[in-house]
Amino acid sequence: MENALKHYKKRIIFGLIFYGIFSLGIVPIFTLIMGTKDNIITTSMSAMGNSGSGVHIWFIIWTIVFCTYFASFVGYLLMLTKNTHSKIRGFVYFAIAVLIFGNIMPFVPEIFPGMAQIHNVCAQISSISLAVILMLFTLTLRNSYTAMFKKSLVFVLIIWAVMIIFMGIFGTKSITEMSGIILACVFLFCVLIWLYQQDSFDPVSSLQEFDVDTTTEEAEKLEKRAAAAKKEYLKLEEEARHARLKADEALRIAKIQQKQS
Repeated sequence: MENALKHYKKRIIFGLIFYGIFSLGIVPIFTLIMGTKDNIITTSMSAMGNSGSGVHIWFIIWTIVFCTYFASFVGYLLMLTKNTHSKIRGFVYFAIAVLIFGNIMPFVPEIFPGMAQIHNVCAQISSISLAVILMLFTLTLRNSYTAMFKKSLVFVLIIWAVMIIFMGIFGTKSITEMSGIILACVFLFCVLIWLYQQDSFDPVSSLQEFDVDTTTEEAEKLEKRAAAAKKEYLKLEEEARHARLKADEALRIAKIQQKQS
């Protein structure tokens, strides 16, 4: 039991350090690098990310890094707050899939206007989806962590207000995109810190419950696979029996004909 607690505590410390590095370091710095390759007020990150073949590859890498981080961190927070089965997960996967799909497409309106239009639509859908996800996640906190819910709600509303103001002034430009991404990273990490400050929060219990759920789900999947395999085996066994009967009958008929001849 003591070894198990040490294991869970190590996972807790690792999660805090890992997501802290990505939230306050890697993702914001990578975003600033990709979003400051041109004028941040007049040019979008998409245009900057398609200014050259080498730059476009880094733009795709940045997209994958951000999407992986965002999906992983939201999933981690849902797990810690015991909302593992929340439908928000599906919404997250939808948003990042749309973002990755859109950013892979080249944004060169003068050469590929159709692709550029699809890129813009995907970018808008994913941006709105990510903003909604932050609000939906915040709403999951209202019953379990009231004080934390209020702080998170204020933070999300500030993010929304900043995005609306920036959109109104600058439009979909790099300064707007970078601000939204960096604010979202800071928000997620703040939620993690606030969560650990809650007296009613028990991270070890959350991790244990998650492990139990994961093991149970895996067992159920294996049971379904075993049942399907057994059904297939019985089907093949029945087909083999029929084939054997036909073979025996054919052999009997062949022997009779041989005797008659």
